Amino acid sequence: MPATRRSRPSAPERPRAPDPAASLPPWMAVWLGPLLIAASFASLTVWSWRKWPDLLVDFGQQLYIPWRLAAGERLYRDIDFLHGPLSQHFNALWFRLFGPSFTILIVLNLAVLAAITAMSYGLVGRMADRLTATTACLILLGIFGFSQYLGTGNYNFVAPYTHESTHGLALAIAMTLLLARALTAGGRAPLVAAGLCLGLALLTKVDVAVGAVAVAVAGVLIAIVARPAESRPAITNLALAAATAVAPILLFFLYLRSYLPTDAALTAVRSGFSVLSSDVARNPFYVAVLGFDDVPGNTGRMFAAFGWIALAGLAAAAADAALRRLTSRPVVPSLIVGAALFAYLVVTPDAVPWRDLARALPLTTGVILAGTALRLWRTRGNAAAARALVPAALWATLALALLAKIVLNARLDHYGFYLAMPATVLLATALVDWVPRALGSTAGSGTLFRALALAVLAGGVMAHLAWSNEIYRFKTLPVGSGGDLMYAYRRDLPAPNAIAAEALAWIENETPPTATIAALPEGITFNYLSRRPTTLPEINFMMTEAIVFGEAPILEAFHARPPDYVMLVDKDTSEFGVGAFGSDPSFGRRIMDWVAQHYDVVFGLGEEPFRHRGFGIKILKVKRQKAEVKGQSH
Repeated sequence: MPATRRSRPSAPERPRAPDPAASLPPWMAVWLGPLLIAASFASLTVWSWRKWPDLLVDFGQQLYIPWRLAAGERLYRDIDFLHGPLSQHFNALWFRLFGPSFTILIVLNLAVLAAITAMSYGLVGRMADRLTATTACLILLGIFGFSQYLGTGNYNFVAPYTHESTHGLALAIAMTLLLARALTAGGRAPLVAAGLCLGLALLTKVDVAVGAVAVAVAGVLIAIVARPAESRPAITNLALAAATAVAPILLFFLYLRSYLPTDAALTAVRSGFSVLSSDVARNPFYVAVLGFDDVPGNTGRMFAAFGWIALAGLAAAAADAALRRLTSRPVVPSLIVGAALFAYLVVTPDAVPWRDLARALPLTTGVILAGTALRLWRTRGNAAAARALVPAALWATLALALLAKIVLNARLDHYGFYLAMPATVLLATALVDWVPRALGSTAGSGTLFRALALAVLAGGVMAHLAWSNEIYRFKTLPVGSGGDLMYAYRRDLPAPNAIAAEALAWIENETPPTATIAALPEGITFNYLSRRPTTLPEINFMMTEAIVFGEAPILEAFHARPPDYVMLVDKDTSEFGVGAFGSDPSFGRRIMDWVAQHYDVVFGLGEEPFRHRGFGIKILKVKRQKAEVKGQSH
């Protein structure tokens, strides 16, 4: 028989920095953190209540699609869609059970966010201690969960621009947690469940799907390289996990095949990857998202932000070492210095370039992943070390993979609300636990460094909450009613929400309940809130859809089933490198020419759409149902 490699003897773990929870009663040490997280979750929900979505951009799709699926329409046949089928069918199930309502999505999305928070607490708790896990979750909620940093909403976990992003992230984190358990404690069940999460994540969105695949690959490498041969997952268990990953994909294919041809069903089941086309990748918008619009400049900004963090860390480490030489009881002075720093950051939030610091996340994540992988290699076979290192390696892998989409333009706003969240949590874990622990075993005690790290992180959360509040305090205009109520920008602002609200009222009062409407180039929220569907499979006519689906099929759909009304909703599309909708040959000119021939204007508000003079909406009625003009654009 071949010789079996023996496990290496367990090495003593590095001493941790003092844990404040250690002096608390046992029940309080266990529950204080979760109770604080729960209180923050509830407070942030109330503070931002129903202000999360954007009235015109993106989120309307997330309401419209499950409404129409619950009414019997079919995804990819009656409704064209860029992403995978899982999330929309999941939401449609709840709409079918309880009726279409924004409130239903609020409840579901709060549950998803709570699950992400709980799983993150569990994972960080495995990597570090309870204080660090609590800190990480407060950062998750305070910076990412309920935020709005741009004029456009949707970039938060309660009203995301696509549910595929948040659902996919939740599945990727669940997979990370399950794989960590399987690789440290063994067992078939967590491995199989991780496979199921992988398969489901592949049915969401390409960026989170790639992250889940990266975690799966890292898990296999860890199983092969870092574990003793006798404790590696059995081949049969790995095969079962792979089969479990394939199962949901196969089931969705069979379902889609029930109403689509085989080739269309295959295309649909992998539609989560449809936006990987070279034409989409070359579009100026996505080039800028990646940061490839200015590679030298953005690379320099990334290294500058990394240098800022590194220098601040070195200064804090030097202060920690100096304090250890001055006193053997560093807790009280550390708390005083930390509290003073936090107070300073609250009073002068601009003292730290918070937005620019996010650019460093690809480098900080890469450094942490490399260091964790090196430690895993050096301690391979050491079960005690693996309990903390394996989840850290898997989480760092997920974090780095997600940052690929914004690699030279990493940010906490826009797509960063889910792409940068794991990397930010990872950096916080390193600053609050790993670095202080290393200092405690070398030149310092780690206590002052931890206090300073907590102060800076808390100051960052407060700064981001203040930025969101500067936007949310203007969102007081109620739009929709009952379960569909949401708050938009108030009427005295130049924002387009007031005009949009008046247009919605006109639709509800002046068109029959059976009317059909198409909004160009986007505005499907009007269809949902007025409960007036479109006749077209394309529910969005932005540049990405024009690239993926093409203008010809959209024009054919207009010919086949012209909607009763067409809404022209002004939109600045310059970020996509094209002119206004209908003026650019590559972006809606033939559609607008056809609409002009077959529709008459019946209502208008604000400026003439697409003329770059300000926001406006024009509503047109098909000529076979001519109506008296009830309003005129001005």
